Amino acid sequence: MTEDNVKITAREAVDRRFRYVSLENPITALLHSLALEKAQMRTEEPCFTDSMHRPLPDAQQYLSMKSKMSLLPVETLKDRLKLPSLPSVVMELQTALDQGASSEQIAKIIRLDPKLTTTILSLVNSPLYMTRSKVETLDRAITVLGNRSISSLALGLRLLAMFEDTAPDDFPIETFWKHSIASAVFAHKIATICKIPEPERCLVAGLLHDMGQILLFSRYPDLARVSLAMQQELDMPLHEAETKVFDADHALIGGVLFGEWRLPAGVVNAALFHHDPEQSLGNKPAEVVYVANQIATALGIGCNKVYQHEPGESVWESLCLKEEDVRAMAANADEQLWAMFKTLFPRH
Repeated sequence: MTEDNVKITAREAVDRRFRYVSLENPITALLHSLALEKAQMRTEEPCFTDSMHRPLPDAQQYLSMKSKMSLLPVETLKDRLKLPSLPSVVMELQTALDQGASSEQIAKIIRLDPKLTTTILSLVNSPLYMTRSKVETLDRAITVLGNRSISSLALGLRLLAMFEDTAPDDFPIETFWKHSIASAVFAHKIATICKIPEPERCLVAGLLHDMGQILLFSRYPDLARVSLAMQQELDMPLHEAETKVFDADHALIGGVLFGEWRLPAGVVNAALFHHDPEQSLGNKPAEVVYVANQIATALGIGCNKVYQHEPGESVWESLCLKEEDVRAMAANADEQLWAMFKTLFPRH
């Protein structure tokens, strides 16, 4: 296959992904351009992109059915989903932060979970942070990033491990984690570019924003597979398919769960509003995750075969993101994405 044919194939694939949106919008046009550049890149490793292909129920047949499983009102949603308990280390970290704990106290809590300690050190030493010298101890990691940043990372990584352990076997977990990691990395980059304090808060919000999908799939696997089938067969955004099946989507479910756990407002709002630019506006982590999720989907990272996001001009304006910043952020991002994926999910 010649280089010209590769480019033609790449353009056709990207055009199919963007076929339901207008490229006359500057934001959508920029993301289409970034997607095309990524698709045309030649790398030794596979592109950090994944699409789900598996046998699924007949979505069209389900749409003709009159009955469905309503998870509303919200007051009963908690009981229907049987929300899991918050891990003890996360509760201890939250209490320590609320009480202004010292770095020694934070380190003591994290060390109670050896796997968490190892993961934090691996992440701090990854290409995401590009530290000048290797960070070999938790105390040093806290010195480099600060109490609150390390605590945010610890909280997010511990919850990530919990959801990894509870995800059903037939859930498209690798594709899901790739999208979560891409959203987290782009959220961290956006927060850094926009000089938002403690960019780790945005990283964690990006990492956790879709966790409602796993909870929904764990509790109602058959119907959750139907919503995935609707997404794949009918080119319907997943949150819209979930609403048709459950009267609620993964954004609401994640937001309710994180609110019940009393997680930071940024994590709660990012989960609730990552498909809603108007509701995201005014809350920086939610704004950042909205855009990070946009970029990840535009680049083909995750289950969505098509890009159908609202441009969210007001969110982009609020963040003061410039085209050159976004291009620099997306350029050669695969190295950081692969490094973080292999750090957090060595089994996959």
